[in-house]
Amino acid sequence: MMNHSNSTRNIKPPSNLFSQSLQDFHKRNYSPVPIEVPKAGIPLNYLSKKTQQSNLEDIKCPICYNLIWDIVSCNNCGNFFCQYCIEKSIKNTGNLCPQCRARPLKLEKSKGFKKFFNNIKIKCKNKNCKKIIDYFEYLNHLEKCEFRLYYCKNEGCNYKDTLTNIKVHSSECPYRIVSCEYF
Repeated sequence: MMNHSNSTRNIKPPSNLFSQSLQDFHKRNYSPVPIEVPKAGIPLNYLSKKTQQSNLEDIKCPICYNLIWDIVSCNNCGNFFCQYCIEKSIKNTGNLCPQCRARPLKLEKSKGFKKFFNNIKIKCKNKNCKKIIDYFEYLNHLEKCEFRLYYCKNEGCNYKDTLTNIKVHSSECPYRIVSCEYF
């Protein structure tokens, strides 16, 4: 009768296969949770208190009623919209401006309002981040924010947290690869 425990102990996987997979594991970096880029404007509660107190009517999208994001304007009436909102509106109305009812609606990317929007301050949407960011630096901040969430790098684990916390979690993660003491 064959002793199965002895026969399996004598079979070793090729050492280069194991070391290669371990090297691949250590090369993997922490991957950030994708940033949710605002489509239909930035909710007004994200604005700093100082910005909220100013006249918001000029900077609110007349479609989504949020702070305009990715500004476009109607060539006919000059009203401003979020690009996402107006494109969605055009599909529903057949190229009609929702403000002046001009047809065909001709849009132009608004460049002249950079100075005006420089005064807009937005609170970071990441939990625990207290920073207030300039309008045009908002996406840049979200990419580099210390409170941005990252996925655990261990395959099969769905845990996500800030980079500092995810590094601690990864070293204790039940999905981490542990070196066998018998190799």
